Amino acid sequence: GQDGGAGNPATEDGDYVTSYLWKEVLQKDKLLDILQKFISFQITREHIRQPDGSMRQVVKRRVIFPRYHQLDVVRKLIADVKENGPGHNYLIQHSAGSGKSNSIAWTAYRLASLHNEDNEPIFTSVFIITDRTVLDAQLQNTVSGFD
Repeated sequence: GQDGGAGNPATEDGDYVTSYLWKEVLQKDKLLDILQKFISFQITREHIRQPDGSMRQVVKRRVIFPRYHQLDVVRKLIADVKENGPGHNYLIQHSAGSGKSNSIAWTAYRLASLHNEDNEPIFTSVFIITDRTVLDAQLQNTVSGFD
């Protein structure tokens, strides 16, 4: 990957910094890929304390659309696995609150359905290992939501 920073990175060809939108997102095949493999519907439940001290459950429904850095990391990892095969180590690094759980879940989901030229699965299992129980529960909910 690349070290991030504020705003979009400069382009190598001197194009507008927003040129990725029409080059990598709005192309027919890439947009169909986003619609088919990335967009998901998420339902979350939160408990909110009321002014009287009681708890009320709120159900939130939303459509998840990948941010560019999420789309970029998943596509790069899948492309590398297709080219180099399994058995390599990868690191998904995002800042706090930038959607690591969704990036990890999209990557795992895509790896689980990845096939070689003979239409055989490349992986029989995909494991997600975390070091925090909160992240573990969040990833479990995110991945199961894709099904």
